[in-house]
Amino acid sequence: DIGIIYSIIICCAMLSFSALVSVAHLHFYWAFGGHWGIDYALPKSDTQTLAKPGRAITVAVALFLFFCAGMILVRLGLFGFSRSITAWIDAALAVLFFLRALGGFIPIGFLIKLKGSKFAFMDLRVYSPLCFFLAATFLVLMFRSYMFIPIK
Repeated sequence: DIGIIYSIIICCAMLSFSALVSVAHLHFYWAFGGHWGIDYALPKSDTQTLAKPGRAITVAVALFLFFCAGMILVRLGLFGFSRSITAWIDAALAVLFFLRALGGFIPIGFLIKLKGSKFAFMDLRVYSPLCFFLAATFLVLMFRSYMFIPIK
């Protein structure tokens, strides 16, 4: 039934939007001096923090996350943009979030090499599954427009 598919797409999109906006706000909080949750956000080895992004990088990540949230609103029809342009952006975001979920050549994601840290614990159980979910959401939203499932 098209109504069930429509409901699932909307739920996934709204969950993704909420997650992206929440994480973007958290990055702004960290960029401007906040410390809550930072131990769970930065990868650490036994003796040192492996990444210490500065304010500019953290703000850039927050802005990127807001952009991603905005792309969800575009796909839901709140803003009018070319379907072909947004499809390419959706595809790129899906690939990016999928690669982040896997981790690739850096010590993060499902293939994490560092074990035992707070970051590794959260990355395996929260951050990587969230990135995988975001990648799937962007793919579904991209293909939805070509399957002619209307977003009302």
